[in-house]
Amino acid sequence: MNTSMTFKLNLPVRTKIKLAVRHKDYAPKNNVIEKYCEGIIVEEANPSTGELNYAVKYNEINYIISEESYNTNKKRKVYVKDSNGRWIEYDRVIESDRKPLLHAIPFMPGMICKGSIIEKDNKQVFCISACYKSFDKKSKNEELKKLDLDSE
Repeated sequence: MNTSMTFKLNLPVRTKIKLAVRHKDYAPKNNVIEKYCEGIIVEEANPSTGELNYAVKYNEINYIISEESYNTNKKRKVYVKDSNGRWIEYDRVIESDRKPLLHAIPFMPGMICKGSIIEKDNKQVFCISACYKSFDKKSKNEELKKLDLDSE
């Protein structure tokens, strides 16, 4: 009696699939002047109109913030200035709440931001990729004093 058995297995051949890597850098590749910059967001008054504009102070130079950086779509935390001039932080936990808001922006003055300096329409603008708050109040006050800003 023959006790040997044979099995015919048709196993699929394993192949490696390359996954696309998504970067959160909004800066166009061809107009980048400097990458991986870190600065502080400041308010500056426009002398001709008196409006308050936001800028990033990096290496003692104020750079205008790019239009793409103001987009609040899919941002978890947004900031709104109330009628008394105080900043209110909204934490939008639910994904469906992360729609663009009318008067909200994804940053506020005093926050530290990371990004790239790009050239757009013959102007140098700061394209923000991430913002965060400094949790060490003492170091934040020292940084603001270095920048000659009012600290709270």
